[in-house]
Amino acid sequence: MSDSNTTEPLWLTINDPEISAADLVDLVNQRTEDRRAELGYESPRQFPTFGHVVTMPVPTDGDSPSLFHHLKQLNNDSLPETNPVLAESAALRVPILGRLWRLIRGEMHNLVLFYVNRHVAHETAVDTHIISTLNEL
Repeated sequence: MSDSNTTEPLWLTINDPEISAADLVDLVNQRTEDRRAELGYESPRQFPTFGHVVTMPVPTDGDSPSLFHHLKQLNNDSLPETNPVLAESAALRVPILGRLWRLIRGEMHNLVLFYVNRHVAHETAVDTHIISTLNEL
């Protein structure tokens, strides 16, 4: 059994006086790293961050104020507004045809917005990657 001073992982319990769970975990980790190095894998492996923009760096004295001004504007920019804006017109007040025209006009706007929103979603993803890249640089 391991002594009370070593911390054993919660997922592994060993009741052996010669080896503790922590020693066994260290041995497995070491052999895994050795095998990865033998096969030519990078160690430790680094993964990119997903789901958010990399935060803007803090400017130092030697940095260009103009560069950080534009970088700050880029980071604070909001998403474009794509809700339908249908202004009232005299044609909408015609008794029966006005209601029909309002319906047709609304559906035509929704059709256009469907494709515009698809394009904006793609552009937003591209912009997020570009902003993250610029913040990293």
